[in-house]
Amino acid sequence: MRSVALGVALAVSLGTTVWADDNRFTAADVLGWEPSQKDWYFEVATGMATVVASRSRSPAARCINDWYFANDSLRAARNNEMRALLRRYRDYHPSNVIAAVIEKECGPIGATQ
Repeated sequence: MRSVALGVALAVSLGTTVWADDNRFTAADVLGWEPSQKDWYFEVATGMATVVASRSRSPAARCINDWYFANDSLRAARNNEMRALLRRYRDYHPSNVIAAVIEKECGPIGATQ
């Protein structure tokens, strides 16, 4: 498993991002990125959900790890699922879409309990 800390550090150091004309960041923005950038975004967002669940002592932390980070082929399949959901919910913030699918699969991550 790649280091979640490295992903978080990269996310924090990322200078700019693509924003819609009305300054709302949506799933449609992410869908315009290169596949590797989308995969990176999904991995960081899912890793952060794991951190929140872990700090909240939610059983979802282990579930998220098993559901997303178990191996490369599973992670690729989950990324494809997230792409499909972003296409369906193009006007929503991508983190909300990702959080919803994670909580559907693993239960509350803690922040929403």
